[in-house]
Amino acid sequence: MTLEACVLLSLVLSSCGAGGYAELSTVCGSETGPASELNQAYNLTPADLYNLNAKFIENEKETQFRSYLINISWSLSMDGSIKELTATKICVTSHGTVRHFECVRCSYTEKFQSQTTAGNQRWQFHYTGFPVEPVTNYFIHAYNLPPANINEDSSSKSLSLISPGCNDHVMKYSKSCIEEGSLWDPNITVCKTEAEVEVNFTTSSLGTRYILFICDTEDCNDPSEKETNETRTSVKLPVGDRSNNIIVKIIPYFPKCQHDCPRRTGTLTTCIQNYSNETIMKRTFFHHANLHQFVKVLVIYPKEVCFHHTVLTFAKFLHDSCQIDVIIDMWQKRKIAEKGPVQWLAAQKEIADKIIFLCSSNISTECDESCYKNIGNHKDNSDCMFALAFNLFCSDLKNQSSLHKYIVVSFNEINSKDTLPAALKICPKYYLMKDIDNFCRHLSIQHSQTNGKSTKKVSGWRSSIRCIPTEEYSMGIKDNGEETAAEECNSTRLLMGLM
Repeated sequence: MTLEACVLLSLVLSSCGAGGYAELSTVCGSETGPASELNQAYNLTPADLYNLNAKFIENEKETQFRSYLINISWSLSMDGSIKELTATKICVTSHGTVRHFECVRCSYTEKFQSQTTAGNQRWQFHYTGFPVEPVTNYFIHAYNLPPANINEDSSSKSLSLISPGCNDHVMKYSKSCIEEGSLWDPNITVCKTEAEVEVNFTTSSLGTRYILFICDTEDCNDPSEKETNETRTSVKLPVGDRSNNIIVKIIPYFPKCQHDCPRRTGTLTTCIQNYSNETIMKRTFFHHANLHQFVKVLVIYPKEVCFHHTVLTFAKFLHDSCQIDVIIDMWQKRKIAEKGPVQWLAAQKEIADKIIFLCSSNISTECDESCYKNIGNHKDNSDCMFALAFNLFCSDLKNQSSLHKYIVVSFNEINSKDTLPAALKICPKYYLMKDIDNFCRHLSIQHSQTNGKSTKKVSGWRSSIRCIPTEEYSMGIKDNGEETAAEECNSTRLLMGLM
């Protein structure tokens, strides 16, 4: 909505058929200079506004971004001076990254014939149209016209609002916040090996420069700058004898916020190293795949599946050990915000060679609890995406010719049978790590596109040593519930050992 255009904005609570009351409304337009009524004196002037309120509401206009507008409402005093009222002027001054001043004049379409509406209520009006920027102070000032004469008491109402920052559920999708990296999810992993720390993170398309700090409970080391065009990058930093309470801070450099962009932090995670046969696991080696083109796999998972430890580890296993191009919603949050989740899923269905549904175990384990602390509101988002994908792809599951595209993967065999949606039970099912060889052979078959123009292969899979869990994983298991809970965590750990 442009302020220059005069737009009909609000209707009052009366009608022509109720006791002869005329229908009143306002027509509002931009007025940058002083009101013309200031140039003359008046015998009678209207009273002050009775009250003034303002709030942020989401802009309902369909654009590629989301944003707030200021909704300003006011009511009039109930006295005889209302008959002199012709307009109300509203000015907004914003103090944020930049300072801005803007006014609108809302003229009443008819002369007031009564102090109240037909329902004996105060006259009320509202205006919506001032765009909102993140973390900005808004000072709102409103007064009736014609104004008080010179040397008379000036009557007006004022209030202030502070807009939310880029963490807000709407503001994070605004143009300003997106340009400052609000949708950037670096997926930071921090691994300490002896005297150095290896930091892996996903970069943003907004910039190529990143500054890294390693901090413990006392202080931070000197910054290390990384400049890269890679989608996923790795940095190794010396840490000496620092404790294990290490936090890594990454400050990106984006054109919009430059050196003042919001930073991201990552905490130390367990490192998977090569161990001897007497320790936690025996390492498994693979003959990596030879690809003509990358096979694309879309991974769908419910909220109960641990994203940090299970989904990311599974995706890394597919990429590193099978050379598969993995698609996960958390890695394409900006595209989802631009297209919407349904359109995004439909597009991924077309380009994906395989669609894998990860099945939950419905058992809360220590592995889950440590992970949930890091993912915040993502559980609800993933559950919504799982339901959308299942409903969108459900018709394919009834078509025998399309069924080959779908796979179900679970990290324990017992509980997945109960939690699996009925329509997915006809899909091929694999329980890792039990079915790891059959699962990888399934992905090793030749995939031909329906148009016959290109062929994708994943070949050369061969497991030379099986993963063997030792006493550290099975110690203390007393019943089936604990056994299946341990099984899911252990399967994830074993997957990490495969890479």
